[in-house]
Amino acid sequence: MLGVIVIEPPGRAVYERIPEKSVHVYPDPVKTITVTVSASEGHEVVDLVFRTDDRQFRVCLVGPEVWKVLKGKAPQHLARYVLVSQYGALEFVDKRSKAGYLPFAIRLQPALFAPQCLGSLYKFKERATYLGEPFRLTEIDPKGSPDPLPSTRVIRLNDDLFVGTPRNFRDVGSGRIPLHKFRFDRKRKLDYTYRELRAEDLSRMIDAGMNYFDRIDPVQLPVLVDRPVFFDMGTFQGTPSPLFPDIFYHSGFLGCEDFFDEPAYIEWEDSWGLHINGGLAGMARRQERSTRNLILRKSRGRMPGIITHLEEASIGLKGIEIKEPPLPIWEEFYSTACYQLRNESAGFIHEGRYMHPEVVDLLNDTFHTSLPRKPSTMFKFYFAFLRGSARVFDKDWGTSIYGQADPDVSLEAITTAYDWGARYIFFWTSDRDHHLPFEEQLKLSRELRDYIASHPRSSRAELRERAATAIVLPYGFTFSVSDWDKSRVADLWHRSQFDLVKGETGTGVPYYSILRCAAEKMEELIRKDEAFDIVVDIPELSRAGYRDLYDPVPDAMKRRDKYPAWIHMRRYILVGLPVLFLICYRAYRIRRWLVGRRLSAMSETGHRKA
Repeated sequence: MLGVIVIEPPGRAVYERIPEKSVHVYPDPVKTITVTVSASEGHEVVDLVFRTDDRQFRVCLVGPEVWKVLKGKAPQHLARYVLVSQYGALEFVDKRSKAGYLPFAIRLQPALFAPQCLGSLYKFKERATYLGEPFRLTEIDPKGSPDPLPSTRVIRLNDDLFVGTPRNFRDVGSGRIPLHKFRFDRKRKLDYTYRELRAEDLSRMIDAGMNYFDRIDPVQLPVLVDRPVFFDMGTFQGTPSPLFPDIFYHSGFLGCEDFFDEPAYIEWEDSWGLHINGGLAGMARRQERSTRNLILRKSRGRMPGIITHLEEASIGLKGIEIKEPPLPIWEEFYSTACYQLRNESAGFIHEGRYMHPEVVDLLNDTFHTSLPRKPSTMFKFYFAFLRGSARVFDKDWGTSIYGQADPDVSLEAITTAYDWGARYIFFWTSDRDHHLPFEEQLKLSRELRDYIASHPRSSRAELRERAATAIVLPYGFTFSVSDWDKSRVADLWHRSQFDLVKGETGTGVPYYSILRCAAEKMEELIRKDEAFDIVVDIPELSRAGYRDLYDPVPDAMKRRDKYPAWIHMRRYILVGLPVLFLICYRAYRIRRWLVGRRLSAMSETGHRKA
């Protein structure tokens, strides 16, 4: 292979921990590491055997220049990756590329999770480090070779699509609680009953097509450890089998966090009632900053990381930071995606409370459009923001189905997201009416699994770039159909300061007029059956590669459309008309009764005179 340096295999070396210089404290630490570098079938082999007082586990990497892992660099190409542990010999394979699938610990921090023992002349060093601990060379055999690998169980992992639920429990009821019961539950005591997922639940989820399991308990690990799935650990405590550092070499292990939790909603909640300086642009900058602060743990919205969980299990790693894979942003306010993805993250997941035909009707009524009254119209609207933002920043996107979503369109939501290149499809568990019942989760997952089997898709990158046209909103704009109130389109950023009814830009263009022109362009593209995205005017847009960019501001400046005030009055009119009818009808009955009384009195008077 061109560009590959093939070194003279240095053989086998044994390194022992130097306890008197140790700074870490945890039960049953690694005491010795046997390192073997050899060649086999045209590839190099790095074989590592880690031993403690009570156990051992083994890691084997096969491929070109895999020796670099002993110098702090992750291999770029991998033919095989094998982990031999208490759970047997597992070989992890990328289902798409057929290559070995490295765990995130070695991909992100090879200098921490592989012993740094190879010198500049490709010779074993007298001293090495592993997990920040010092080790000394105690034995060397230049002709040593690794022991044969045992028969392995091949685990084919597919990270092209994550399907699962970001909870480790399920409901135990007999089905769905009608949404109207939650609306009339003023004391907010009504909820489902939940319990932790059991082995049979996990197996059913896997069989239904789910491949992501969040915050699992160690007692659940035996069910998942040799299945083609990914998982986060909710704790390292409460298991008779040691998990550290063994679990970090399992390719399905993704860390301890699942997502960044609602930076836009948290910003809205924390700054409710505040006046935002700088207008819409100032609000956009504020959101970008608050998202960054959340990611950096300077504000709320993140769960404890790996180090905290290890410390809770009495595993102290002084001065060490363990990186986790990039996390996506989980968010209700979908039209903030472009602002939030300007920060380091893996992508953006929308809280899917998809309601049909309410969403399409609201858009048509508000903006005087004639968007097709189909569920597909709703998804084209929502997903245009998600796919467009992911394309601008070369990241991923996805959706999560909530209990408030219309069950009749939920399957179309997830199959459409899949067809559009989504990487994340989740089902929300917990929180009263937000909860999607477990059996509905399984049903949707099975239907998605069957759909995928008959509809293979191209790469996510290719699907992200399907749209030739992008509708470009001015910097600072959002386009929010509230998840809670489908009677009106929300103010920009869900704040009365940026009132959609009367709000104007600095040049006097009504906010409403700009969004109406954007909605009319969307209608035109849908009628032509042309793919489109909705993005924000930011510098990164120039690299997204759209053929046509539609700016609604020039048209809005000419037209200066005004928000139709009757929309706000519609609900009162609809309620008032029946009330007015009842009042009029009651007045009519009273008048008839009075007339009747008067005629009756007159008749009695006439009889008496007679």
